[in-house]
Amino acid sequence: MYDNENTVISIDQELRTELLENAKIFHPKETFLILRGEKKKEKDKIILTLNDYLMPLAYRTENSVSYDPFLIHFDSKILGTAHSHPSGNVKPSLIDLNNMTGLFLIIMGFPYNHENLVGYDKKGNIIKIE
Repeated sequence: MYDNENTVISIDQELRTELLENAKIFHPKETFLILRGEKKKEKDKIILTLNDYLMPLAYRTENSVSYDPFLIHFDSKILGTAHSHPSGNVKPSLIDLNNMTGLFLIIMGFPYNHENLVGYDKKGNIIKIE
């Protein structure tokens, strides 16, 4: 496990833009992405560096998105997930937290800009994104 106060999610600018563009494409429906990367210890912090994403086949509505987790093979590089909230609310629901895959969840809120991209741990605490 990790301490979210000492955890940073590092997202390459190009990947961050791709995540937000994906949310815009599916708007007003939610989108869902599985995020891949590496977990590194750097000084007193754990850095989660994202470098890739997978988009599973999903059922999308304006209020939810679901997918069959059995269609995703085991991958040790899966660190977390990202999905959009077309309502603009960037707070995770209890369903979001209970169905997390990996170490964190990123929520992208409408209008899908860099300020509306927020990371959370499994308890719903905010994780810094750089």
